[in-house]
Amino acid sequence: ATNLPVVTMHAAISSTPGKGSEVRTGGQSGAWTIDTSSKDGNVPILTGSQILGSRVPCLIHLDVEGFEYKALLGLGDVIKKHKPAIMVEIKHGDESCNIHPWLESAGYVKIWSGEHNFLFVPKMTFHILVVCTPNYMRFGKHGVDALRAYSRMHGYEFTLYNKAIEGLHVNFTKNEAVIK
Repeated sequence: ATNLPVVTMHAAISSTPGKGSEVRTGGQSGAWTIDTSSKDGNVPILTGSQILGSRVPCLIHLDVEGFEYKALLGLGDVIKKHKPAIMVEIKHGDESCNIHPWLESAGYVKIWSGEHNFLFVPKMTFHILVVCTPNYMRFGKHGVDALRAYSRMHGYEFTLYNKAIEGLHVNFTKNEAVIK
C-alpha cells in the first residue's frame, strides 16, 4: 500500500472555467456529462491547472465522457512544463479527433492502446555513438537493433550516427585503446 494523497472534489474539468449542469448520458451507471449551455448550473467547471494547483503529476488519466480534448487544453501549461504520461479515453464526440494531433504537437507519442484507451508519453531523443571492433556485424548490429526496438517500444526517437567515426583509427592493445 502507498500513502498517496487523494483529493476529491465536485467539479468538472474543461479548457475554461465556468459552471454547468450534470446530464445523465445513459448506458453505464456512471456515465454523466456536463451541459455548458446554461451558465447557472450547480457544477463548477475548472481547468486542470486550477485543479492541480502546485502539484506536479507524473501521470494524467482522463475518462471524462467527451470532455477529454477540452480537459487536455485546460492542462496545456502543466503538460508542456512537466511532461507527464497521459492515459486518455478517445471515443466521444467530434473533438476526439483533435486529441492525437494535439498531443503529437505537444511532443508526445502513443505507445499503447486498448479498446478506447491510449497511453501517450513524451517523445525523447537519445543520441548514441556506437564504437565497435571490426566484428561489428557479428555483435554490434544486434545491440543497435535491440536499442532501436527498445526505443520504439517506449516511444523514444532513435537516431544512429553510423558515420560519426568514419576515418577514425583505433589501435587495441592489451589493456588500452589509443584513438588517433
